[in-house]
Amino acid sequence: MLKSNDGLSLRISRTLSMEEMQSLMQCYLPLIGHDGVILYLSVISGDRNEEFTTHQTLLLESDMTIDQLENARTQCERAHLIRTFKKSVGERDFYIWQVELPLIISDLLYHEVLSRRLYNSIGKSRFDTIKKKFTKEKPEFSDFKAVSAGFKATDLMGWDEEFESEFQMVKPVSAASTHLEVKFDTQKFLRDLSLLAFPAPARTSDNIRLIEECATIYGISEEDMRMLVSRCIRLKDQSLDTDKLKQKVRSFKGIDPVIPSDPYTASSIAFLQSKQKGIAVSSADKKLIEHLILEMKLVPEVVNVLLEYVLENNQMRLSRSYVEKIAASWIRLNISNKEEALAQTNREAFKGKSSRKDVLPLWFEEEPEKKSEKNEVPVDRVSLIKKIKGGS
Repeated sequence: MLKSNDGLSLRISRTLSMEEMQSLMQCYLPLIGHDGVILYLSVISGDRNEEFTTHQTLLLESDMTIDQLENARTQCERAHLIRTFKKSVGERDFYIWQVELPLIISDLLYHEVLSRRLYNSIGKSRFDTIKKKFTKEKPEFSDFKAVSAGFKATDLMGWDEEFESEFQMVKPVSAASTHLEVKFDTQKFLRDLSLLAFPAPARTSDNIRLIEECATIYGISEEDMRMLVSRCIRLKDQSLDTDKLKQKVRSFKGIDPVIPSDPYTASSIAFLQSKQKGIAVSSADKKLIEHLILEMKLVPEVVNVLLEYVLENNQMRLSRSYVEKIAASWIRLNISNKEEALAQTNREAFKGKSSRKDVLPLWFEEEPEKKSEKNEVPVDRVSLIKKIKGGS
């Protein structure tokens, strides 16, 4: 339970854009409630640093009780707006809140979990209205020819390895997704990669992040990734063909991966291959793993536990719909590491065993059913609370 004198530090990347504010009020409000929105706006607005304050500060700003604050934070956590970290020092607890930005409406509507929660909260009619307004169909360009001027190599005339090395030291780093721990040495990858093989215009933050994600998910070395990237460069405009890179990564067959002593820390592709006795992972299963990590934002070690659980309980088959159903359930349960995932599989296994029972004759349960058919009067909690507060 939270206490008003608990230490609290807020980590915030930036304030909200107009699109994000619109999404917060139209889509997140039904999910987290008014207290959740008030709390979120309290923490996202104004200047914040990494110094510790206390929950008391938030209580004053949001005009909430400590119980309301804790419940509002929980609702924000369930909507992926706040990630909470706790450390106890002696008798005092310290918390860090990592405040995440809301998905804009057009992205939220495609989210595997939040879109379903929103539909359940606001109903079909309102959901359809939002969908029609914010998911505009793309214009049809099939009858048109692209005539835009493209990048020319002469635009970077004189750019050499020395310039590139200096630029890599000073260029801004975009805020990347924090759920995936990159296991790829990007500096090593770039160090021995010439500008002919990977031109400077193609070295955007988005492309670098894609390379890191692909290498991490598929367990590809820096040397092999250099070869794959160099084969996906469009020489005409010196850009990276990202779709082609994804295809090559999926079809790449390097040396058989070595599974570490803790198999759950292996890349998910290598982990699944080990479960298949070394047989290469199919393209469909690779795309499923990408979806779980990049779209559903499960960390690889949780994905590995999930894959193992499904294989053991579904006759060694990976049915996409079945896997996604369990993954969505784990997301709602805020399962974020292998320990929590393994504990959940144990609970599911126990539940499965306890649900199996001998079939009893119908007359055996007739009497209890009759006793349970009492007319129960629903409690009007709001009226009851008003009476208690009014002393009547």
